[in-house]
Amino acid sequence: MLKFEYTVTDNDSPIPVIDFYFANPDNLILTCCENCSILDTGSDVTVIPYSVASKLLLKSIKRSNPLSFRGFGKVNTGIPYRISASFDGKSYFSTKVFAIADDILNGEVIIGRNILNRYIITFNGPKLLFTISNSDNPIL
Repeated sequence: MLKFEYTVTDNDSPIPVIDFYFANPDNLILTCCENCSILDTGSDVTVIPYSVASKLLLKSIKRSNPLSFRGFGKVNTGIPYRISASFDGKSYFSTKVFAIADDILNGEVIIGRNILNRYIITFNGPKLLFTISNSDNPIL
């Protein structure tokens, strides 16, 4: 089980932010860690900045359509990519993400339910803690 503390923003708003790891699924040596990854239970998909896709030399999924969605105060288009992802930098799994312009995300990654639904996540608001576990892998 992984344990985290909420991050408290400048306006005293606690949010679940973690370091999250990404890798090129064809070359796991190409990895990066995004230290401002927000767990967003209201997001259906995971959204990364184009700079992460570029850094990892990802290839877009040609057979998958771009995603148009409203968020960040406007309509955005996300380009789909297949990526390897990990909460701990060790146990990677393959998933689809959508990349959008860096300036829209302001250096953040939005981790949506396509990833969150793989795990048991417990939010303890009063204690400003949250845990992530996997019933098949008690170490995580």
